[in-house]
Amino acid sequence: MINTIYMKNILSILMLSLCATFVACSDSDGGDGNPDGGNSVYVPLPGRKVASVKTTSKINGRDYSWEHKFTYDAQGRIKEINSNIQDHINRNGRHYLCNKISTAYYYYNGENLEVDYDINWIFPEDMTMNTRTGNKDFGIFNSDGFLKVFKSVEIGVSSDFEYSGKYLTKAYSDGGFVYELNRSNGDVLGYRLKVDDKLKDDRYSRYGYSANFRNKINMDMSAYFGYWGVEERIYANASPLYASYQLAAFGMLGATSTHLPISVYNEETKMHDYGTWEFDSKDCPISYTDPSGRKTTITYVD
Repeated sequence: MINTIYMKNILSILMLSLCATFVACSDSDGGDGNPDGGNSVYVPLPGRKVASVKTTSKINGRDYSWEHKFTYDAQGRIKEINSNIQDHINRNGRHYLCNKISTAYYYYNGENLEVDYDINWIFPEDMTMNTRTGNKDFGIFNSDGFLKVFKSVEIGVSSDFEYSGKYLTKAYSDGGFVYELNRSNGDVLGYRLKVDDKLKDDRYSRYGYSANFRNKINMDMSAYFGYWGVEERIYANASPLYASYQLAAFGMLGATSTHLPISVYNEETKMHDYGTWEFDSKDCPISYTDPSGRKTTITYVD
């Protein structure tokens, strides 16, 4: 099945390579590549624009935080993401504080997408461990404005996506990785990950939603929390909350979840554990405390 999919998409991947060469050589500050002026088949999600999300957690007495700030272009598309992440990296049995600071820029040109990112790992306790990386990733949208193929340049991984109408059903990545998504009433309940046809991770029915909490914002929180799984092979996205940029959360991988997530299945109790949402006067979410105690706050452009 995987070979068949790649054969069907070989032309798209060749086009992607040509696109990468063209865009990389173009002036990213002007013309069709201008974030405020480039035409695109991609249409941003409707809803109230999110200005930032910040997630905080305490693990084994150490404080972690993931903060992402968003900027939009004149057409309401995501233009820039600035992230500040506080992590603790285990090196030889010792945990070092690490501040991961990244910036990502989105450029649209017809059916083409370019994402330029820059990441800095800063270790205040040992500056000799500091490192920096940056690159350009590329995608091609289908006629519905959803990504049909995406290339993560840093590790040379290409992924292509299979849809049923507007819904993403499968994602295929180099190395025999296949993600199968599970939905109910439009909400992503989870996914199965298979590698070379062998089940590696089963989260197919792990997440629950509340019919009372319809998503009214321009960002999909289930994708931000990593419930889709399909972006974890992108080099710039070490894990869902550590992502330097988002694709599914802004509707680039098909229709997003209709409601806000509210629960996670507990393998030990065989029951769902529930989180808590708080809303503002416009009935939009301003905070979510998940079942583990991890808290996410949301601010808006207006």
